[in-house]
Amino acid sequence: MDTESETMIQQGEQDGGRPVEPPPAKTSSTKKKKTSPSTATRPRSSSKGPEQAVLEEERRKAAETEATLEAVQRRLAALEAALEEEKRKAAMATAALEAEQRKAAEAQHKSQEEQHKAEKHAEAAEQAAESVGAGDSGFGLMPLIGFSGGDIFSVSRQIVEQAAKQPPLALKHYTNFLLEMSRVMTGQSTVEPDAKDKRFVDPVWKTNPFYRIALQSYLTWRESLNAFINDSDLGKRDAERARFVLSLFTEAVAPTNTLLGNPAAMKKMPTCSS
Repeated sequence: MDTESETMIQQGEQDGGRPVEPPPAKTSSTKKKKTSPSTATRPRSSSKGPEQAVLEEERRKAAETEATLEAVQRRLAALEAALEEEKRKAAMATAALEAEQRKAAEAQHKSQEEQHKAEKHAEAAEQAAESVGAGDSGFGLMPLIGFSGGDIFSVSRQIVEQAAKQPPLALKHYTNFLLEMSRVMTGQSTVEPDAKDKRFVDPVWKTNPFYRIALQSYLTWRESLNAFINDSDLGKRDAERARFVLSLFTEAVAPTNTLLGNPAAMKKMPTCSS
């Protein structure tokens, strides 16, 4: 700056001695301030701050939405699995119900067949008893229509099983049977046949000691078996079937089904021989 002032003064002196004023010196205030890179980029960075925050918020919301969606999908999968399990259980229950219905239908059909068979047996037994009581038959043998050895075996097996399961009950009825048989042998028994039973209406069953003992022994044995079945733990249907088969068996082995045990047949022997 001093060199320039002196040069201008010299030029003024050369131009007529009028000094030339030096130009005003440049002050620091008129100098253009240089801006630092940080100062220049500050507005831009400040403008990007809110945008970055908004972006981060949107990302956070998107992550929360995705997590919620995954949770909903997991719940939906669990519900579908539970629904499949319920369907499987319902199918099993339906199959079990159908099986029970089939069993019930088979049992009902079997029961109807047994009832029909029992009605036929009862009708045949009644007709045979009437014919024996009327004396229309020589020996009065009981026809065993529809009566098989399998029925006897089945009932016998049930009686033996009940006796094995309930020894006190079996002992009780066996003791009663022996006591009554002792009365029969000593003539003190009061056991009598049913008044409607026409097989034992002949007076010989009461007057003849041999026939009286045979009759009372037979009645005592039959009543003991029936009493044991009544006191056993057999189901209602099994007990009825056992009583029915037992009645057929005891009727078949009745004294009147033999020649010597049928007084009416014995009285007809001379007539038949003549």
